[in-house]
Amino acid sequence: MTMLNQIKKLKAYSVIISVALCSCLRGQQYHFSQYFASPLSVNPALTGYYDGNIRLTSVYRNQWAGDNNPFTTISASAETKIFQSSTTGKLGIGLMLNSDRSNNNALTVNTATLSIAYNLPLDAEENVTLGVGLQEDFTQKKIDPFNLTFESQFVSGGFNPSIITPDMSKANTTSYFGTNAGLMLNVKTNETDKIYIGAALYHANQPKMNLLDTLFRQPPMFTVNAGTRFSLSTYSHLQLSTIYSIQQQASETLVGGIGIFDIDDNKSFQIGTWYRLGDAIIPYIGLLWEGFELGLSYDVTISQLTSSNLRNSFELSLRFNQPDNSAAKKKIPWY
Repeated sequence: MTMLNQIKKLKAYSVIISVALCSCLRGQQYHFSQYFASPLSVNPALTGYYDGNIRLTSVYRNQWAGDNNPFTTISASAETKIFQSSTTGKLGIGLMLNSDRSNNNALTVNTATLSIAYNLPLDAEENVTLGVGLQEDFTQKKIDPFNLTFESQFVSGGFNPSIITPDMSKANTTSYFGTNAGLMLNVKTNETDKIYIGAALYHANQPKMNLLDTLFRQPPMFTVNAGTRFSLSTYSHLQLSTIYSIQQQASETLVGGIGIFDIDDNKSFQIGTWYRLGDAIIPYIGLLWEGFELGLSYDVTISQLTSSNLRNSFELSLRFNQPDNSAAKKKIPWY
């Protein structure tokens, strides 16, 4: 192989490899600005920790929408609680599905996650609980060179994307299992106010994967999340939160909060903002209506990491929490 061919091949794969590595660095916790809308991807110990019977969540993110080939991520999860009559704790189980597509579907990452957590009260009033969670996920990554263009498709007559090049024979799919674990401490100061802090470890087993004939291990990722919610008045509340994640030399920190203004017992309007350190300011608006919660956020990039036409990223989240309205259960003190 000549030096020119080697250079062409290197350029051809540079895009694929860079996209693949970015996906690996994001790892289990997908790049959501509304991370609070996807609790199972924040900390496994959050599984089943909510008021109600069933919790359904979904998040859609379109990143760098000004480009013809944006990064698109979809996440959906469902949770429920079992042994709710137990006075010694609550066991939650959940299933989460994630799909991440980038660079005109040249790289796709699909993940199915089974999550389980046990929240144990540490006091008689159950105002302080400690949650322990475990997750097992199955991930499939696929590289499809047919959705990319290569330098070898430039011929004497100009650029011809219909030319099948030898580089396209490198289509590759890899699958692996990952193990995640988390702890979460929740403290309720009254019926509406609370403080929490948690930590989680993802890819604890450092799963092996093959991409483009290269074998490497998924590095572990460590996250810390914390927050508080307190009342400003009878009908207004403030919720502050932050999350920090690190994987090898890559790290990310988000911090911010929202104001919650009650319209009725089961209706409220939300407005706030988050800040991704060194990257973006993220305004947010939300609406809670009879168990449904709709949220919309928009990333305003302030860093110079992307060009001016790659700064539009937005997210849409929809959550549903089925309340527990059983009169019999309401008579039981631990409900």
